[in-house]
Amino acid sequence: MVVLICTVATVGSLYAAEIYLTYVDPRFDRLPAVPTDGVDRRSKMEVVYDERRLGRDAWPYASPDYIKVVDAGNRIHSPLSIADTEVWPFGFAANVTTVVCREGRDWLVYRTDEHGFNNPSGLWSADTDILFLGDSYTHGECVPRERSFVGLVRGRFPKTLTLGASSTGPLIALATLKEYGAILRPREVFWVFFEGNDLDDLASELRSPLLGRYRNNNFRQNLLDHQEAIDRAWKIELNRRIAEAGRNANREQSRVFGNVVRLQTVRNVLRLSHPRQQPVRQELVRLLGDLLEDARQTTESWGGRLHFVYLPSPYRYHSRYQAIPMRDLHEQVRAQVRGRRLPIVDIVDTFARAAEEPLALYQGHLTEAGNRIVADAILDHLSGRHPHE
Repeated sequence: MVVLICTVATVGSLYAAEIYLTYVDPRFDRLPAVPTDGVDRRSKMEVVYDERRLGRDAWPYASPDYIKVVDAGNRIHSPLSIADTEVWPFGFAANVTTVVCREGRDWLVYRTDEHGFNNPSGLWSADTDILFLGDSYTHGECVPRERSFVGLVRGRFPKTLTLGASSTGPLIALATLKEYGAILRPREVFWVFFEGNDLDDLASELRSPLLGRYRNNNFRQNLLDHQEAIDRAWKIELNRRIAEAGRNANREQSRVFGNVVRLQTVRNVLRLSHPRQQPVRQELVRLLGDLLEDARQTTESWGGRLHFVYLPSPYRYHSRYQAIPMRDLHEQVRAQVRGRRLPIVDIVDTFARAAEEPLALYQGHLTEAGNRIVADAILDHLSGRHPHE
């Protein structure tokens, strides 16, 4: 009887915690937990509709990876098209209010630039000072634009652009450089590599026949010439997705209930549901090196210089079992960068020297303090205060 009572009490406590964390406290899977006071608890679409009521052309942020489709041969495609031809844009719709994410108190809401990226308008001109390539960290999630590491670098070098976008990997970074680099002609290009998932993203991108064509130096989609058509394609697809989400609202409630039954949130809190990181895939690391060499030659073709930024994952600092594969990846990627004679800004070393505990510099993505440390490392690198490798 005592065993039965203890079992019932334990199970009941677990489900009580699951219900609280799922339906009451939205902080369950943050690194670390975000403050609770003054948190904007609206959903993303509620923020979108509130922005529209203010007369703004507002949309939920998406990247093509969010809405990609998979064919019968397991190849991936963009659902966007122009004149019945697939197009894979690297930015969002241009000149719109976009609602991105919330990891602290407030939602990140900004107006996209002339080509759908997270920059102030008016910076698309020749002779750009600095260009950044990368994923959501380089996009600036989920902090105000001026407090992202790109925004802080822009405070020193005003003609700084980010072409970063969520859920993108090394092949899209190269493709983005080839689409826009020769127009912008940046003096300095920073390729930001995130160790948490960039190689996984690369493996996915290799399944796209369209993206694969960028490994041929002569291929371009000429996206700059089709911005208005890209904007229309984005809005048509997003309207379809929003309508579909409304029809599936009941299904979503069923999914959430199923997660509660499986104690998914409690397992997330205890880190029981995160799989161990797999060993480094050597062929992807070698391919990354090839893409970097292509990017170096592309950048040098207009007299620019390519730099590599190695950005660590928060899970490197979270649990011991994640650290060994990440150390291996770190060493192998650095070897590829050295082999291409690229200067490197190693944020692993930077965070090791920081006064703050590295894990405290993340709240999902980087905190404002984490962004500031990364920006300072890049600015020190540019000024020569730390030797380039």
